[in-house]
Amino acid sequence: MISVEIIKKYYRPSKGFSLVELLVTVSIFSFIAVSVFVRNSEFNNSVLLSNLAYDIGLSIRQAQVYGLSVREFGSTGEFDLGYGVEFRDADRFGYTFFGDLDDDGVYDASGELVESYSIKKSNIIKDFCAETPDGAQHCANTNYITYLGITFKRPEPDAIIKTSLGGTYQRAIITIGASASSAEKQIIVESTGQISVQ
Repeated sequence: MISVEIIKKYYRPSKGFSLVELLVTVSIFSFIAVSVFVRNSEFNNSVLLSNLAYDIGLSIRQAQVYGLSVREFGSTGEFDLGYGVEFRDADRFGYTFFGDLDDDGVYDASGELVESYSIKKSNIIKDFCAETPDGAQHCANTNYITYLGITFKRPEPDAIIKTSLGGTYQRAIITIGASASSAEKQIIVESTGQISVQ
């Protein structure tokens, strides 16, 4: 009979993974790593899109503050003018902050330029629309409006919304999104001056 001490002396249990156990473990870790990476990328894109929406909203709010306050335009000695933000169909990767020197509610030339903003990180202005009081929308993608201007001028805090089609508007809607995904945010400017991001 073999004694227990001899068995203990010659029998040493394996101290590692078998090949199958190793492959299963590596597969599980790989799946978890890929899932985290994809979710992190989607989260980052969502955060960047939200930041862009709030930046555009703040630019419009800045135009409202400038338009309501007594602010000199550059060093021209002009104090009584409106300020606005304009979006153009030809430039879906930027927008313009301007001083409305000729009081037409539209950015005309570089002489009215306060600042030009560029959109980065693969985001674009997908569409911009102006809504009439009866609810009809004039949009860049469907009605071929070439620009949307939102200006503010003392003493009223109301937004003056203009497009290339003319008319009176109660709301401006700017839709932004990532060029490679369906994620979108909207900046809504009411004619009463209220600005919101949705």
